[in-house]
Amino acid sequence: LGSLQDFDNIKSEIIEARGSENSLGDRINLVESDVSNLNLEVDRINDSFNIVDKNGDIFSLYNSVPQGSVIYVLGEIDCLSKKLILNKPIKIVGLSKDATLKNTSIEIQSSDVFLSNFKIKTTMDNGVACNSGSYKNIRLYDVDSEAVAHSFLFENYNGIVEDVVLENCTARNSINGFISKSRDV
Repeated sequence: LGSLQDFDNIKSEIIEARGSENSLGDRINLVESDVSNLNLEVDRINDSFNIVDKNGDIFSLYNSVPQGSVIYVLGEIDCLSKKLILNKPIKIVGLSKDATLKNTSIEIQSSDVFLSNFKIKTTMDNGVACNSGSYKNIRLYDVDSEAVAHSFLFENYNGIVEDVVLENCTARNSINGFISKSRDV
């Protein structure tokens, strides 16, 4: 998946894009336009670019890509109240300002997970959780989570969760926004 430096480089690119002559919004619009021009078929999954949009199935795409891959989210995806379990190193990055995973909970069961630039809206207990096993090197940038109990939950009673970075993340309308009983969060 890459080193911490790779994650920081990606973060720097996002910050740089926001401050450049072409705003991130303008760049996202160009990407959306390019994707539309590709005329992706019914399942909306493009194996070359690992893009999933509102008509796609993020679960099938996740299961089909090798560890360390990047999955790009475009628009709002209804996950039909299924939990997205990340059990391999992966990067999930929103491409559009409305990139949203709706009706899902993300459960991290792997080290080396990177989530960036999308929203989670769910009626499930947790938005993002890492609470079963020992994991490290988890990065969340610009993730907005709305869940019933915990928007972001990082704890473990049977292992150590450590080296977790959440930057510019927002918890909305949950009982507990951020819960951490982990090391180095």
